[in-house]
Amino acid sequence: LLSLTLISIFLIKLKGYKQILLAVLALVLPLTFIFYPGYAAEYYLLGFFVLLPLIFGLAVEKLSWRLIGPALAVFIAFNAITVLNSNQDQYGLTVRKKLIQQIAGRLNGQSYSLETYGPDKRKYHPYGGWRYLFKTYAYQPNYSFADEFFGWIYQDEIVHQPAKYRVVITDSQKYQSQNKPVAKFKDGIFYGYIFVNVKR
Repeated sequence: LLSLTLISIFLIKLKGYKQILLAVLALVLPLTFIFYPGYAAEYYLLGFFVLLPLIFGLAVEKLSWRLIGPALAVFIAFNAITVLNSNQDQYGLTVRKKLIQQIAGRLNGQSYSLETYGPDKRKYHPYGGWRYLFKTYAYQPNYSFADEFFGWIYQDEIVHQPAKYRVVITDSQKYQSQNKPVAKFKDGIFYGYIFVNVKR
């Protein structure tokens, strides 16, 4: 609400061609995001977020401290509550690292492939980064879902032989399989499974 209020104040009290240009840019960026016919990721809005501090600064400049003081106090209070009640730790690097180390301990240095799944049906993009994390905090897989998209960068690291184990990481949901896993793990919202003798 505070952001919308500041944007409204800025638009109501526009002065000069520079501010009009800023307003046009700030309106065009979200509109192109909304009406873009293809897949639009949130980072397409980064240009808009760069303009927001300028708009906020120009809007606040036009207000008296009698209004700014209480509004700032409410803003800080709401953000403090959000930070203190945040449950981001279940999605973060720490839980991923712990899960990877548990799986690596069970793999005991044996070869493995890596697959990632979740509610989004696309093969890799929503669940990217796991190959890098396994390589960093344990050891790299023979092959992974990432290879289809980024394997050209690290061609020499892909092993074209069947791995002894198949590691499956799922995001927010359990993995359904006809085969029984050798081991399963859970940390935060992530599940990890180890299956044996998968042929590529």
